[in-house]
Amino acid sequence: MPVVQVSPRKIVSGARLAFLAVLLTLTSVQAQAQAQRLVLNGTPVPGLSTELVPGVAYVPAEPYARALGADYRFGAPAGVVLLFGGRLLTLRSFATPARAAAAITALAVDGEARPGPGAVEVGGVVYLPVKGVTAALGGHTAYLAEQGVVAVVFPRPHLLAAEPPGVWGSSERFVLTFSAPVGLEDRFEPSLNFVRFRFPRAELGDDGGRPFSPGSRFSDAAFVPMDGFIDFNLTLQPGNSYSFFSEPFGAGERVVIDVFRTEPDDRQGNAQVPVVGTGADTLGFARQLQAALAAKGVWVQLQPADSAGFGAPVLLSLRSAPLAAGRFNVYYLQDGADVPTVDAPVRFASVAVSSETLSNAARARVAGWVPDYGRGERLARGLVEGLEGRTSLRLDSLMAAPLLELSAAAGRGVLLELSAADLNPNDLRASLAEPLAAALTPLLRGR
Repeated sequence: MPVVQVSPRKIVSGARLAFLAVLLTLTSVQAQAQAQRLVLNGTPVPGLSTELVPGVAYVPAEPYARALGADYRFGAPAGVVLLFGGRLLTLRSFATPARAAAAITALAVDGEARPGPGAVEVGGVVYLPVKGVTAALGGHTAYLAEQGVVAVVFPRPHLLAAEPPGVWGSSERFVLTFSAPVGLEDRFEPSLNFVRFRFPRAELGDDGGRPFSPGSRFSDAAFVPMDGFIDFNLTLQPGNSYSFFSEPFGAGERVVIDVFRTEPDDRQGNAQVPVVGTGADTLGFARQLQAALAAKGVWVQLQPADSAGFGAPVLLSLRSAPLAAGRFNVYYLQDGADVPTVDAPVRFASVAVSSETLSNAARARVAGWVPDYGRGERLARGLVEGLEGRTSLRLDSLMAAPLLELSAAAGRGVLLELSAADLNPNDLRASLAEPLAAALTPLLRGR
């Protein structure tokens, strides 16, 4: 690209300025159109296209999210959903490139509209606009014409502070603050009661990485800086578990890790634990809700919403819906619902009860896995009463419906729909998660 130098003494006419602007724009579009591959933070991302929408770089959403370290989901009604750095990005998807290009307000972060075209689905592959999505999540895009590369770079996160574990309810809480949004991978080793949190591309800051003294719920906690990432290793005391969530913190991110006591295995196996069904668009909220319930002595499991709750005594499925801020819907499974999987727990129980490998307690539990539509309706009505009594939320709809995602719990579940604005991670920590946990606690304890 030619370098244009303008003397401060030389007056450039408006016509010439317009010409230069057009020239630079055409050069940028030409460079982008000739781009052959995408590199995100040094990682090649396959499938780059500059032909779907001429002059705009599109890339398949799933490998982009994987390279970024973001949680990804696609489906109605939200379209593309990315959760990264505690930020929830939603992007409407369109059937044709022309409609996607024309949709200048298809993008939103935490419910706030951002500029950029929409996603487009071609041949079963969902493509997202690179520049708009990258900018919305805090990254930068450059077109390197000589290499034929679209380069995407996000700021390298530094660990700014790691607060000593404090007591939050009955939990011990770690708060880690990063200078920029950061990916997070957790891996639990049950035999060692050990969990590793990995933060790709992160580096220790001047005040980060201090060792922690053992607590009542963990025996060891330490940062291990490596080439290209930081590990935070946490060894739990027997009988304890953990949950975590992220929230925006200025231009960066705050990661909150809670360690809490769980009931002994012989009292609370998988079949006895209430389940919260979640997707990528509600995951941050679900983790905060899990921690808030744990602080009140109620342990719940998180499971994918589309397959959650088999044999569970209670299922709460969370979903983001196109509602006005401050409104919510609650659904429960109606008696006689024509949903094929609603009888699955009954069929499983008939086999399991006769099994010689089950203990008497376990046999008694699975024998109770029969449809109980009344429990779901009681939970739904109690949830409405609790939310309207403890929060500013107001009900839009409470109804019975033949919902497949509630069928695995055999009538013992409810679906709670909230608006994207009320699921905004910026507001959750101080507003909705704890009141919802307070509303749910007596309902779950009384299951």
